[in-house]
Amino acid sequence: MSKYSDKVAARKALGNAIEVAISITEGAHGAPTPPTPSPRPRTPPPEPRGVLVDLGPMPEDCARLYEIAADALDRASAVAREMLAHTHRSAQSGEATSAALLAETTSPRLRAAAVRLRRMPSRPKDRPAQ
Repeated sequence: MSKYSDKVAARKALGNAIEVAISITEGAHGAPTPPTPSPRPRTPPPEPRGVLVDLGPMPEDCARLYEIAADALDRASAVAREMLAHTHRSAQSGEATSAALLAETTSPRLRAAAVRLRRMPSRPKDRPAQ
């Protein structure tokens, strides 16, 4: 046979081997069939978004308490800065610096959160127009 006829015969043999392999994997020759998955239970639809409820005085109370905490942190920052001025380079100065920076960075965040809480809509009549 020629080279071309050898290639064609090899291609046909490969094609037959592939068909046999596919038929075996599809279960034509006694291979076990995979079990069918059970249907997933239906999940309930999510709650609608944008529903405002009456929170009453809670946002205002939380904002007021945030401001009280911010004032306390301002006083703690002043004490920590005074401690830092009296310490030398040691473990004491590291702790005093840490305390002062914690109070100084947390206080403005609490004040900003209080402002946001006061603007928070808490009743259906406060809902912004869309």
